[in-house]
Amino acid sequence: MTPRPRLIIPDADVVIDLHKLGAWESFIETYQVHIAEYVLTEEVLFYPASRTCLSPEPDDYYEEKRPINLADDIEAGKVIRIDPSASELHAIEEEAKRYGAPDIDDGEKHTIAAVHGDESGLIACLKDKAAIEYAGLIGLAERCISIEAALNNCGLTKTLSGSQTDEVFKRIIASASGKRVMNL
Repeated sequence: MTPRPRLIIPDADVVIDLHKLGAWESFIETYQVHIAEYVLTEEVLFYPASRTCLSPEPDDYYEEKRPINLADDIEAGKVIRIDPSASELHAIEEEAKRYGAPDIDDGEKHTIAAVHGDESGLIACLKDKAAIEYAGLIGLAERCISIEAALNNCGLTKTLSGSQTDEVFKRIIASASGKRVMNL
């Protein structure tokens, strides 16, 4: 049996998007999914189910929240907790400063640090433009994948937009990698 590819999800947005698209189960069957401890404990708790109107006022909406419970997936080994060390976080932050990388959230930093410190083929599934650029600037372009490409590998075709698409993802990562080379 061929081992499943190892893929790390950087923040709650990707987990939420996969749940909203109804793609989570296929995703965790195709990949050995890793999620940074920070993301599991601080970010991935709920996802918006729908906008609900509270009154006749057009801007009076709230997001109904549905819980995301990954405990069963963690217990089954479909989701692996990963926690980069302080030295791994420091290493990427120094590299990011060197190349003028944009600021990214802590979940994305923990994820990118885990990929940077891993030597066994861990791939980051990135969504946010700043995180994609950050990864390219610190030399991780070959260790990242778009949500669209990751879903295609699961045999799922979904209509996506922006940096979720492989086309936009590749354009951002190529630009960042080019900036890195120019600043070496």
